[in-house]
Amino acid sequence: MDDYSDLTIAIPTYNRSRYLKRCLEHLQSCRLNGARILVIDNFSTDDTPLVLRKFESSSLQGTLRFVRNAANIGGDANILRCFELAATKWLWIVGDDDKPLPNSVDCIMHEVTRQSKCVYLNFSTSILQLRATRCNSFSTFGLAEFVERLDCYSNILFITAGVYQREVFVPYLSRAYPFIYAHSAHLALLLIGLGELADMQCFFSASKIADWEPPAAEIAWNHDNFTSRCPFVVQAIASSRLRCIMLSKIAKVADIAPSLSMQSLRAGLGRDQEFVQICARRYLVLFSITLHFKRAVVCAFLVMYLSRLSLFRWLVWCLVELSKRPIPVLGKYINIVVSKELLRPSLLRTSG
Repeated sequence: MDDYSDLTIAIPTYNRSRYLKRCLEHLQSCRLNGARILVIDNFSTDDTPLVLRKFESSSLQGTLRFVRNAANIGGDANILRCFELAATKWLWIVGDDDKPLPNSVDCIMHEVTRQSKCVYLNFSTSILQLRATRCNSFSTFGLAEFVERLDCYSNILFITAGVYQREVFVPYLSRAYPFIYAHSAHLALLLIGLGELADMQCFFSASKIADWEPPAAEIAWNHDNFTSRCPFVVQAIASSRLRCIMLSKIAKVADIAPSLSMQSLRAGLGRDQEFVQICARRYLVLFSITLHFKRAVVCAFLVMYLSRLSLFRWLVWCLVELSKRPIPVLGKYINIVVSKELLRPSLLRTSG
């Protein structure tokens, strides 16, 4: 029988007993073969301890370890605690509301055995399948190649997609904790470690290990806080060139760097002014990190100012309505104008 005792599956949790139960049930269907499960409860006020006690006396007896924090230390700090409390070579952190696939542990251990020199492995998940295409697995060496070849920012932010060679990153934990404000402390830890350790190998696997689903409103993180703070994780990268490349990949997420054209502006203005204000705020955050976003932030604030004018709103409405009509020759050019992206082209130029 294969021995998976070098792997800890760590689940940071808080007040999500129903989802935690589902996650553990998914892990019960996996071949664990000595792999350990560590659940770190961030001082939950629901029935999480009761749920865990039931699993401790189930088929997970002897496999499951339960640690309860003395106080709620915050979600990101609880994620970093997984690195402190695990005691194995390999660490797989699983979100308490995610769904590991039945072959996930086998898949992970197969890859870490083949890629034993890697310090980090990123696997395919339903998030990756939604936002990018990874037809083939590939390796990177060092921070620069990791950032340049990164195919999906969302999939490295998604904790369940990553497996770490734990001892490599533990020495940098104290430098990762300040990035809790960016809601990306585990990603900061990865970037800091790769920056310090020259030519460290990472592996991006095309094998899928987990499914993700949008969290219910009552358990979701604050969306506005997250989207406005997560870009600051690039400050974990020393090179200004690599920071710009990484930021351009983060900015491909529409909630972080909203798309804006006359068509979307017309729809947004039809609801309220908040749509334009959110655009301006998001680009101001990006501009505060790097001047590469100067043109985008100026355009966003100009549109925000103009959108207060009745004449401008009327002009936008007229152009969008005209674009819907079959006007010979002129209609083609009107369509180009109303569908032209006003902000994001400047982002794409920073990725080179």
